[in-house]
Amino acid sequence: MKGLEVTEDIEWLGNVFPTLGKSEKIQRLYKLADQRALKKTDHSQLRHGLPVMWMGTALVDEIERYYPGTFSEVERVFAIPGTCEFHDLFKGWTVTKADGTVREIHHIKVARELDQMLAKMGVPRLYRRIVTYPVRYHRTSGILKDGGLEMPEGLSADERAVWEMRLRTLAVLVLADKCVGDRDRVRENRAAWIEFLRSVGLAKFYFDFVADQDSKNNFATYSIQKAKLCVDPTDRSENPRGAIVLRIDLDEKVCSLEQILKVEWFSEAFHCCGKAAQYLGFSFRIVTRSVNGSCSEEFWSWSKELKRWTRREPANRK
Repeated sequence: MKGLEVTEDIEWLGNVFPTLGKSEKIQRLYKLADQRALKKTDHSQLRHGLPVMWMGTALVDEIERYYPGTFSEVERVFAIPGTCEFHDLFKGWTVTKADGTVREIHHIKVARELDQMLAKMGVPRLYRRIVTYPVRYHRTSGILKDGGLEMPEGLSADERAVWEMRLRTLAVLVLADKCVGDRDRVRENRAAWIEFLRSVGLAKFYFDFVADQDSKNNFATYSIQKAKLCVDPTDRSENPRGAIVLRIDLDEKVCSLEQILKVEWFSEAFHCCGKAAQYLGFSFRIVTRSVNGSCSEEFWSWSKELKRWTRREPANRK
């Protein structure tokens, strides 16, 4: 649809989320979200929202460098920055079901509230849906259980063009949200405990034999010192465009990638990344580099046959 590819209002659209992000309401909502998520990692705008946005837009630039025209201007200046920055605006928002179990619904709440905010700012519904759909389905359950990256059947050409924008935006959000380097997001008291165990050489032992899933999540997060997404167009062993590569600088005195992949959240999150990369026409692999004096690198990819992450040696490295 030409109206979605080129619009006279593109400059205005590009200013919508920067304007919204500075508003008092957004600042207040982010503070509340972080307070609700005190048992989790930091979910503030500075420590999570903006880093995810930076990683998402950097990935788009990287893909466009090798494959110009992959994303529309609306996606680049409006939908992708907006969804990446505000996807966790209501983190920690839950409901208690009849059986007493607690269900996380922040993704539903953010989609609804963002739709209302954008409507008040005069953003047409067509554009709002390019933002709210990815937010609604960005969680691992949205990808692995609800088929968030699947294209509906029986669409017209115009309807399909709109859905492709939603799904490309969702794919970038998933990759940026699940791959962003999060070490600074570990709460101060938990980081101090992990650092102590690391200093006495017991962090990996504690991870394997003492830590519960929440604690393992903090260890895994703390071990990732730096994370970067890049494109390797030469690794065409699985997809014609090549591979999207997550490069991690890892503190293996805290835990190894093999240990990280045993944490349920990380294993599912990286599986989602594989599906997101596949939708964009790429395979997905993880490359780790130890920061503890070793120059060796490990290459990991998802094995469909084994249904788990395995080490591999690609023909081309990046």
